[in-house]
Amino acid sequence: MPNPQVVGSSPAVPAIQIDQIDTVRGILALLVTVYTKPDCVRCRQTFRALDAQGTEYRAVDVSKDADGYAAVEALGYLELPVVVTPTEHWSGFRRERLKSLKADA
Repeated sequence: MPNPQVVGSSPAVPAIQIDQIDTVRGILALLVTVYTKPDCVRCRQTFRALDAQGTEYRAVDVSKDADGYAAVEALGYLELPVVVTPTEHWSGFRRERLKSLKADA
């Protein structure tokens, strides 16, 4: 049986085999967090866009979650939603950035 192709490696991060990439993408998708509050129009737009493209995410209501509120405050944002991914974060409804999170992108 041939050895699977390996992508990247470092002492801190184990190598990922090519056949594991879809699993890794799924795990990264679960790392998308949307900080929200009730009656937030842009938050609802963000949820609809993520749902429509099949991107999984975790919603945190900052009006009920003190740690969530502190996270948004620490990032320096004054507007919701705040979207946090493994590589970036932003506030507001940003359609072009949401598209970059598409599950099969």
